[in-house]
Amino acid sequence: MPGFWLNDQGRIEHYLRMVKAPGAHDLLGYYAPGQDLRGREAPKLPLEGYQGKVVAVQFRNSSCKDCVEEFATVDKLCFDHGVTDIAIDAADHAALARQYEVETYPTLVWINKQGRIADYQAGRVNENNLRATIDRLTGEQARLPAPVPSGMLTWNPVAGAESYVVQLDQQDAQGWKSDRDQHLIHTIPVGGTSVTLDSWLGETSSPVIRWRVFAVTRQGPGSMSEWREESLKQP
Repeated sequence: MPGFWLNDQGRIEHYLRMVKAPGAHDLLGYYAPGQDLRGREAPKLPLEGYQGKVVAVQFRNSSCKDCVEEFATVDKLCFDHGVTDIAIDAADHAALARQYEVETYPTLVWINKQGRIADYQAGRVNENNLRATIDRLTGEQARLPAPVPSGMLTWNPVAGAESYVVQLDQQDAQGWKSDRDQHLIHTIPVGGTSVTLDSWLGETSSPVIRWRVFAVTRQGPGSMSEWREESLKQP
């Protein structure tokens, strides 16, 4: 049923790959394609004169039936708001697609005026979300600062935050889990400024964890805090 999931951000295709792949996988581990790219300097594009501008970059391939229709909507919205946009065929720019960690088509990457990746939208995106992204990037809306940790899985409140998201990583004999297994990160959304780990979900199964947190508003995520390591008491 193509088009049923209009805003899954590539997660369904990612989980299908995990289910079909040999070996055991943590399906509770949250993963969003390109999540580690946000805030990083954007790899160079085959486009002239885009420095200092907001740019919408759509990656697509020949088998993507939704890409043309999707890009037509993106192109119109960008034209109406003075935003530069470009469509890139992954077959012609395979190395660039790998740099942008493209797994799903279409994938829409937003680059801010500072040349950094500001947002990453894998899969089809509805028009309201596209408008909100353009408004946020062109309106120079201030990004919420990173929360400051104040203790074990606690942090100081951020003014203007509506909620928070904690990213949890666990250490075992092979190192940090997020450094392998396709960089899977377990995420915990919370409404307050602390989180309690759930042993039933396996969140306390490792003696050493690391965590980081960012604030969230309706306009999007704020800046991420640095990783903070903690030792857990084992029974």
